[in-house]
Amino acid sequence: MSIKHASGGKSKNTKDGSAMTDEEAFEKEPNGSFAWKVLVPSQVRALSQCETPHELEEKMASILEFDESKVELTQACQLDCYVIAFHWAKDKCFDERQLSGFITLVSNILNNIKEHQMSKAENITYLKECFSGVGSENPDVVSIPLYFFKLEHAKLIMQYLLTTIFQHYKLYEYLFTQQQDELIIGSDLCTEVCPEMSGPFPPPLQEAIPVETYELFAVQKDTEVDQAD
Repeated sequence: MSIKHASGGKSKNTKDGSAMTDEEAFEKEPNGSFAWKVLVPSQVRALSQCETPHELEEKMASILEFDESKVELTQACQLDCYVIAFHWAKDKCFDERQLSGFITLVSNILNNIKEHQMSKAENITYLKECFSGVGSENPDVVSIPLYFFKLEHAKLIMQYLLTTIFQHYKLYEYLFTQQQDELIIGSDLCTEVCPEMSGPFPPPLQEAIPVETYELFAVQKDTEVDQAD
């Protein structure tokens, strides 16, 4: 499947130089494109501004609604996959459309394992089909899903995916097909409480009274009371 489209794909601003809104980006994007499917322009910009890996992870989890990523293994692994992929693509100087399209590609490959139980060979075939037409001798005819990538981008992405997701394909298959055991860990906690106060003054540790003060006033007064009796 192909579409006639001008080569390139780095146009992200309006005529007055301002950043393109999410709605404008949706309207300008051709049908079938992978751009803005998982991450919209405003989300890509927000993620790109994260200064630390932890900040990027927190922002990505919020955008993808991975609310249980701290305790749920499937969400945690997917989140790591998206965070690492985004960081890699950003390091390769992908623009906003390319970043969004690449994350959509990663998402589709993971969903092929999770939802469609695709074999490794079938998923690799899907990956090749997504890049069909990229680098064609005819510059006006390019693939719809990833039309904004060039041949050198396609080679980099193929190499990245083959050495990450596809290299550990069996682990991802196991992750998405096996339910995580729920471990309920409990422990008995013994708590000691202070004994009931028998004298006019509380024991020193209960009210943080220095032992010298306790012995000088409380014990001495108790002794005097006993002697009077």
